[in-house]
Parts: sequence; C-alpha cells; structure tokens
Amino acid sequence: MSIQFTSISHVSIIISNLEKSEKFYSDFLGLKPIRRPNFEFPGIWYSLGGKAELHLILCEPMTHRWKAPKSLDLIYPHLALAVKDTEQALKKLKKSKYRFFKFESSPTQSRQLFVLDPDRNMIEFIGPFTKKTQKIKK
Repeated sequence: MSIQFTSISHVSIIISNLEKSEKFYSDFLGLKPIRRPNFEFPGIWYSLGGKAELHLILCEPMTHRWKAPKSLDLIYPHLALAVKDTEQALKKLKKSKYRFFKFESSPTQSRQLFVLDPDRNMIEFIGPFTKKTQKIKK
C-alpha cells in the first residue's frame, strides 16, 4: 500500500548567514516571510504559494560536491519554482550579482534557469519558452 499525499508541505534548505539569505529570498526572489514557530535554532520561513512553504535553517554549512562550478549538473538537489515569464526571470538574473546558469535545450520542453543562493543551494526557475526565445532556438 502506498502513502497517499495531498500536496507538498515544505522544502528545507540549510543556510549559513541569515542576513544574506534574507536579502536573497526576500529582496531578490520577492518571497514573503511567514510565521515560524519558536524553534531552538534560527531560521526563516516563506510562503511558496498555496500551502507550500520554504524553510531556511541556519546551521553549519553542508559540504557540497563542488565549490565553484563553471557549469551545473542537473542531478544536484534543488528547489524548483514555476514561473510564468522566464524571460523576465532571466533579465533579473542578468542584472543581479548572483551566479546563474540557463538551459535552453532540455528534455522537459521547458526553459530552465538556475541560480545559486549565498550558500550555493540551487534554485530553479522553470517555465515556458517565450516566442522570442523559441525563434532564437531554431
């Protein structure tokens, strides 16, 4: 018998600096903080829309298999956020100080943009190609 689930509850990400992470997730991504229970460890929670939440947990950084990649491996763990306009997301990424990667050719038939947060956690923006990007691909 399989476990029946109704929706995603939350995604937890380990962070090493609350201030830098708040700037990334609140200011850059525009996520809205939500009430967080008074745990014995620091962190911040965000709404991802609906009932889905993002939980940032401040603790010792986890060791990544890579330090400063020149490219990105799609098998690395990441949080994927669906976006309506990938062109708008790309413009914001280009103007930012954050390291990002784009995948214009994917088996998903979707445009995939990845950005690294201050602790090198991967955040994916996935959405449709625009008419402009479809013309460039051909």
